[in-house]
Amino acid sequence: MLSLEMRQEGGEVSHQCRVLNGDGELIASGVGDVSEERPEITFRPAVDTYLIDKTSAPLFMELDDGRRLELDRKYMRFRLYDADGERREIYRFRYVVGEQPHSVASGQ
Repeated sequence: MLSLEMRQEGGEVSHQCRVLNGDGELIASGVGDVSEERPEITFRPAVDTYLIDKTSAPLFMELDDGRRLELDRKYMRFRLYDADGERREIYRFRYVVGEQPHSVASGQ
């Protein structure tokens, strides 16, 4: 995964990231702005397949810097329209602070 790390106002860093389920299967990919001040991520999927909404298993976000964060199942979803009139979905997640699992698929 290519590294996209850009600092933004408010202490957020942008990353290419992937949302995975507990078995390590890809649910969504896109750009995530990780807050350094609060345990929050603003995620903009490249294509929204609504699998985030349909998955009841634990979710994890894998960042391009190698970190893997466990996501809280409670999140906010925003539906916005861009300048071209296309609808975009933006998700705001909280992530679990503390020790993260080394491998989601193996549970280690």
